[in-house]
Amino acid sequence: MPKLSRRTLIGALPLAVDAALHPRPAEAPQLRPARIAPSAVDDLLEEIRAWIQTHTARDAMVCAYSDAEGRLFLKAKALGLSPSRILRSNLDDARALKVLNRDIKSADRKLDRAAARIAQTRPQSLEAAMAQIDMGLLIQGPYDWDDHAYALIQSGRAHLWQSLAHA
Repeated sequence: MPKLSRRTLIGALPLAVDAALHPRPAEAPQLRPARIAPSAVDDLLEEIRAWIQTHTARDAMVCAYSDAEGRLFLKAKALGLSPSRILRSNLDDARALKVLNRDIKSADRKLDRAAARIAQTRPQSLEAAMAQIDMGLLIQGPYDWDDHAYALIQSGRAHLWQSLAHA
């Protein structure tokens, strides 16, 4: 099999993701071979689900931070203070932002450690391989690549190809 460059993979990914997310009814593929039980307990799959829940909670904290920061800056404008000065102030809103910022950074570290651990784990089922790819795309986001995302997508893709070759 020819080696794919990172640039080629990134260029082809939007086409693959679009087709995977919006399959036509007539060509919806059945990727799950009969020999793989979808109800089998897979520790990696559970770890990925936990990571996605933590990621969703972190995203909610970021949205809450953004909303609270906007309200605080409006209050700063009304009081005639600069944004940096009101952030350093001892107001309840400013302290709440500091706590929220600390929690977001803590969640980021936790997510990063878990992603590194998950990226090093070989999937045991097609569901876990697809979950690794989905997690990689969630880490990736629409803007730039993270090393964990690339490793997750590479690992999941390799396992899927291997499983499909034996099917």
